[in-house]
Amino acid sequence: QRKSGNLSVSRNPAYHFWLSTRDMARIGHLMLNEGAWDGEQVISQQWARRIVSVVTPLEEMNPPRRRDGHFGYGYMWWVFDGPRVSGPFEGAYTGSGAVGQWISVFPAVDLVIAHKTKSAYGRSTSTRAWQRLVELLFEAHGVEMAGPYPWAREGR
Repeated sequence: QRKSGNLSVSRNPAYHFWLSTRDMARIGHLMLNEGAWDGEQVISQQWARRIVSVVTPLEEMNPPRRRDGHFGYGYMWWVFDGPRVSGPFEGAYTGSGAVGQWISVFPAVDLVIAHKTKSAYGRSTSTRAWQRLVELLFEAHGVEMAGPYPWAREGR
């Protein structure tokens, strides 16, 4: 792990996690199982549920442009929220990191998606690319969609 930041701007430096894609998937799996790993409760179930519950609902997101999206916010997790969320997205949440790193958990379909990229190689992954990855993986796993994806807009 590494500490960085400008202490003249903030007394709280950043602490970056350096995780493999497999490590990210393990975190997602731990959260999918509400803090249990191989039958042992390593994070309290109550806390695991709480951190992925909506604290800031979609309609209260700031800046206001975020209110047209599909995420509310929990404790360090983006939680699918709002009127366009249904089916496999109910109860789903995602962790979003720098340059397009994602840990996405879809409890309704028992699925974790971990995606990693590395900025040192000049790569990044856009939100739209992540959305397309979710669509393709849902299709590959036979996930049924009762309606459009939450990010779909009318006329698109």
